[in-house]
Amino acid sequence: GFAEFHTLNKKNWCVKRYNTPLLSLNSEHNLYPIQQILKRQKETINIEDTEQYKQVTIQVKNRGVIHRETLYGSQIGTKKQFKIKKGQFLISKIDARNGAYGIVPDELDGAIITGNFWVYEINTDLVLPEFLNYLMRHEFFNQMCNVCSYGSTNRWYLDEDTFNNFKLPLPSLEEQKIVYKNI
Repeated sequence: GFAEFHTLNKKNWCVKRYNTPLLSLNSEHNLYPIQQILKRQKETINIEDTEQYKQVTIQVKNRGVIHRETLYGSQIGTKKQFKIKKGQFLISKIDARNGAYGIVPDELDGAIITGNFWVYEINTDLVLPEFLNYLMRHEFFNQMCNVCSYGSTNRWYLDEDTFNNFKLPLPSLEEQKIVYKNI
């Protein structure tokens, strides 16, 4: 089918977004836009030269958030960064389509990230963090991030509006607990 040009998001128009069937169209579960499941957080921090900061990286292929290194502020070029907390959802806007996302582990509470990473609070009224982690390991989540990314070289960027409006099927919290216990 065709999409009328005036209905397209002209800022980040990409043909694959309009030719990809909704991944969760036939779900028996309620569909929730990501913006109801995850709430973007931006706790800025000014890097002080004499303080030490933990930096993180997100491994591709759904391998999670890990400690990269600990540096003094004097060794860090970008002086305005963002603070993360344990249990938050973290995603790389550059490598999301390659599975670079995960939940911040306890030991990285208080670490810092640059603007190339986005951090979200998980709405635990809709999804259990363990179930979200389980969901992220499925191919459809990678496909969703691929559909929500744009670019012309090997550096594709996640489009936040498209990502936030993408809908995920979620069973009830009780069903999530059952699924999670059986994996």
